[in-house]
Amino acid sequence: MEATVDDDAIYALAAGKVLQQHRERGGMSQRGLARAAGVSQSTLSRVERGEGVADLVFLRRVAGALGCAAGDLVGDIDETWLRMGRAAEELGGVEVDPAEAPEDPAGSGRGRWARAGAALGVTALGGLAAMAAAALLSERDRRGG
Repeated sequence: MEATVDDDAIYALAAGKVLQQHRERGGMSQRGLARAAGVSQSTLSRVERGEGVADLVFLRRVAGALGCAAGDLVGDIDETWLRMGRAAEELGGVEVDPAEAPEDPAGSGRGRWARAGAALGVTALGGLAAMAAAALLSERDRRGG
């Protein structure tokens, strides 16, 4: 089965990598974070891989266990998603700026991210998500906030 590459799929990748980076920087295992947040480890694992959808209750619980606000996590996810678009443009020569209006009338963004997925590969997009999330948190660490 071919992976669907659209705004939602890419956002899920970004969300997963942001959560994983926060967890690892906090020195927590998946099992430890899942237990502290009151969520299942399998759900946390799926979300970190970009295969599951994190609802607001899940984000609030995980954020609390990580010692931050859910809004901070969402902000990090949004910024990671935007950085992924810029990096995909540079690496793949494909215009995928997620801040622009979607090309298709349904608003799914399948056109821009599908081109990026075709140019770079879905696995590479996952790598971009990981790098963008790590860079964001590293920059914040250097600024002291």
